[in-house]
Amino acid sequence: MIHTFFDGLSIVASFAINSELGFVVLIGVLLHKIPDGLTISSIVFASLKSKKKAIGAAVLLGLSTIVGATAALFLTELVSLQSSLLAISLSLTAGIFLYIALTDLLPVVNATEDRPIILFFWFSVKRS
Repeated sequence: MIHTFFDGLSIVASFAINSELGFVVLIGVLLHKIPDGLTISSIVFASLKSKKKAIGAAVLLGLSTIVGATAALFLTELVSLQSSLLAISLSLTAGIFLYIALTDLLPVVNATEDRPIILFFWFSVKRS
């Protein structure tokens, strides 16, 4: 839920900096929510064998994103944040996303013998 909280925060921070950047981050986060929700609901269902708890876990992730976005909105309304502070908060969330991606994805890619997956991973990292 911490991860999805920062998803919401990054959406609002990016829109506050630039509308084009905000739109790109919004689309990226929305595309990310589908596998994110499927992953958490699959994990919860596999461990607890409850469809209601699996759906509840996915709903909690969605709500956490909304809470993060709402918190960022309230902060920008209450405190007149300068664009440098918004850039810092967006950099912080980008760093968190990179950390999670590298600590979760890199070990899996290193453990596989499937060349297309390895090439896809390194090609996507090189283009970013």
